[in-house]
Amino acid sequence: MSKKRIVIGVINLTIICIGVILLIASCGGNEEKNTIDDVIKSVTKSKYEVKSNDGIVTIIIENTNIHEGYKPILLDQAAEIFAGLSKIDEVNSPSIQWNTTLIDSYGNEEIGEVLGISFHEDTFKKVNWDNYEKLDIEQIADNYRQNESLKN
Repeated sequence: MSKKRIVIGVINLTIICIGVILLIASCGGNEEKNTIDDVIKSVTKSKYEVKSNDGIVTIIIENTNIHEGYKPILLDQAAEIFAGLSKIDEVNSPSIQWNTTLIDSYGNEEIGEVLGISFHEDTFKKVNWDNYEKLDIEQIADNYRQNESLKN
């Protein structure tokens, strides 16, 4: 076999290998979200902080773009995050708190809670999170807090 044929064969094999690698990598989007950070990052681009202790997980999300009429979006994001967290064995009692810039009657700005949702372990485990898109989070959450600035 000539050197030219060997080189062409090696090049073809290399191209096939690169194609297979790219194909495998493109299928990676179906992987389970297996960490708390993976779950949050898949739902929001906002800055966040996670506090975790003995299965009690608190997620504090800061989003300065929250405004009137944003409530349905936050509830959808909450349901999706809770659904993802339900697949993580270490999460028993999760809560999510959204903070945003709030303006008081005198025009002063401060970062404060606009929405808070939490579940006790027994309630969290009882919910069928596979149907998270159909859940009424306000009704099933053990604790639900909403700032008056967040209107429907």
